[in-house]
Amino acid sequence: MKIKLPTIGVVSALFIIAIAFLMRFHERLLMPKSTEVLILGFIVSFLFFAAAIWNESPMDERENILRLNANRIAFLAGCTYCVIGIIQQTSEQNVDIWLIGVLIVMVTGKLISLIISQWRD
Repeated sequence: MKIKLPTIGVVSALFIIAIAFLMRFHERLLMPKSTEVLILGFIVSFLFFAAAIWNESPMDERENILRLNANRIAFLAGCTYCVIGIIQQTSEQNVDIWLIGVLIVMVTGKLISLIISQWRD
């Protein structure tokens, strides 16, 4: 599977914008509130687009297996990040409900997809 030049360009632009947005929290780059909201909206919409729609048409079985492996690794990385966040916040005795909610939604989504795929076969 060859990575296309527009893909690299779009991902690079997203990282540059995300770094510019994160630098605001370290007081290195000052932005008006409207610019913060605009950048945050762009980042969130692009991440939704990348996760749900972008490059989701495998051409053959090999590409399908590679995408399934990438999705599995992304799921495990997301779950690991949520669990580490929950453990860290539990040690501070201030657990954020969003981390628990995201973890529940991820695991529930995986279980539902497994049940549906077994039901189809």
